[in-house]
Amino acid sequence: MRLERGQPLFWTAHWERMNAGVGAMGLPPMESASIWADRIQKLAQANHTKEAIIRLQISRGIGGRGYAPPIEPSLTSLITLHHAPEWAQPKPKSWRLSVSSIRMPSALPNVSMKTCNKWMQIQVKREALQLGLDDAMILNEKGNLTEVSCANCFVIEENCLITPPISDGCLDGVTRQQTMALARQLGVHVKEQSIALEEALRSDGIFLTLSTYGMLHVSKLDDRAWSCHPITLQVYDAYLSSVAQTLNHH
Repeated sequence: MRLERGQPLFWTAHWERMNAGVGAMGLPPMESASIWADRIQKLAQANHTKEAIIRLQISRGIGGRGYAPPIEPSLTSLITLHHAPEWAQPKPKSWRLSVSSIRMPSALPNVSMKTCNKWMQIQVKREALQLGLDDAMILNEKGNLTEVSCANCFVIEENCLITPPISDGCLDGVTRQQTMALARQLGVHVKEQSIALEEALRSDGIFLTLSTYGMLHVSKLDDRAWSCHPITLQVYDAYLSSVAQTLNHH
């Protein structure tokens, strides 16, 4: 997630998702969102920075060898700060994608949770970089779109936004949820439904959503190229406005 003006952006939504993941793993609940926000802010202050990418990892704590959890798990946390890319204005940054040869098994229960088990995403990104591209679109076992290695995807068809449902094997991203809400406020019809690769290639445009950049325009997927669609620009402008409003509120 991003740190802007010393504040973790959209922190409550990130905390809620993380706490749900902790609970799904049978671990004790996290402390309150305000306690964690205070820890993040103190780390940023100690490093004399107000702009950064925050990485918060939580584990089950110290245990014996093997996969069995401790009898009384005690959460261990690690917070790190990293360089934050500049916000692209007025247009979102563009990425070029391939279609990954790796398939996402949609039935796995952990694919919709943000965990440290990222072998698949690492291989997807490595494959794309070897082709001189920015990332790769991951399909599930049915050939439907899921996400790229680090972002959710939206397809534009006749002034309608379509994004894969979580059941197809994608992460329920915080920025994904915000994008759907903002688009609906703008009067754009939004649907969560399966998207075949052929449908995506015939679409009017594709963009990605993620916390670090907000949104990314997909300028190319395999041999199909797009210019930045007006809906992409409209939703991106609304997203930047929501960032500004959140910061001004604090």
